[in-house]
Amino acid sequence: MKIAYLLSTLILTGLFALQSCSLGGDEEDDCELTALPITNESLSTQYDGNGNFQFVPVALYKAPKSVELYYSLGSCGPNDIGTHWEYTGDYEVVEQNDNGRFIAKYYTSGTLCGQFTGNGKTTNNACKQIKVLSKNIWAQGPDFPAEASVNTITLNINNVIYSGFGNTNSWYKLDTLNFTWMERANVSSLAFTAFAGFSLNGKGYIIGSNSLVYEYDPTANTWTSIGEFPVNVTEYLILNSVGADRYFYSILGTAVGGKGYFGLGDQNRIWEFDPTTKAWTEKASYPETHEDSNYIFPYNNRIYVGEYYYDIATDQWIKNNYDFKVGNGFGVNPVEMNGIVYGSYNTKTMTYDGNTVEVYEPRPHEPFEPFAPSTSIGNGAAIGNLIIYPRVSYHLGAFTNSASSDVTIYRK
Repeated sequence: MKIAYLLSTLILTGLFALQSCSLGGDEEDDCELTALPITNESLSTQYDGNGNFQFVPVALYKAPKSVELYYSLGSCGPNDIGTHWEYTGDYEVVEQNDNGRFIAKYYTSGTLCGQFTGNGKTTNNACKQIKVLSKNIWAQGPDFPAEASVNTITLNINNVIYSGFGNTNSWYKLDTLNFTWMERANVSSLAFTAFAGFSLNGKGYIIGSNSLVYEYDPTANTWTSIGEFPVNVTEYLILNSVGADRYFYSILGTAVGGKGYFGLGDQNRIWEFDPTTKAWTEKASYPETHEDSNYIFPYNNRIYVGEYYYDIATDQWIKNNYDFKVGNGFGVNPVEMNGIVYGSYNTKTMTYDGNTVEVYEPRPHEPFEPFAPSTSIGNGAAIGNLIIYPRVSYHLGAFTNSASSDVTIYRK
């Protein structure tokens, strides 16, 4: 028995072959389209490496999902084979061919059916239901196309996600319709690095390790130097001793109440940026030694750092009832989305409303992550019902950090 189509690259070419049916002589009268009836098991999305094909019956909303149709021909087969696909839900075709491959972005759940045609004959349909998941899902997004790095800056500018820099000089925009990255302008310096920034009034701002502050205009796709930071950034972040490629301290870079904020690193100082005057003002210092495993996030006119939050109105640090850091079970830097903070805690999804942390199980279905991320660092940004974490690095322990090109997505 021969296999008509193989998509998986895990199977050696030539292991199976397609034989064409004779176009002349009596043999054609006896040649059937199928040697064995096509079954629902002929639909597959995954090869397990042991000769078995599996169908994974779930899809993430709008993320491309590949399905293959496998078909037994027997001793002869058609030379004009084709494939017909139908789906009962809402979807968008990404790719399909006559040999049995179908890729689509699914918007609603439904039933997918495929059938082969050839020699004037048609097989029965092979059908499977697809459940489209759209809530409480952790999944891998499109790999970041630039060099793997640490301390990536990720910003929402005018409801568009941008990411880049860290210890590399790159800047990309995320197309959330197709989940692809588009390269944008970087800063015109081969050795440029920047570890924190924020978005204000439709512009992006980053603080370079060269102590210059740059403003990004997304319409013109240009970076403009708008002045210097008050202290030497390389010395402040002790980059000469730690190194830009393995910097492990968490850095404050966020915007709250129309102002930008930058600081901490291995110290306890923070500064406020006024986009109108382009001036920096140092604010109250963090009350303890800032730990490298502290998570940093803004929420309700406060900036949370580890076990304290900074109250902007009073210029005071206040001890919180939770200590947001890696060592206490919190596994990814929290991000506010639609009025609630989302993150992870002990491999579960976490929400925080300023008073209470609540945790619940994510949807544990392949091909999505059965657990929320743990012991990872790197900031993310929210858009709609998605949080995008480009190039999240794994915090393997004290004084370590590993570069990454991975992109993690949480869908509410």
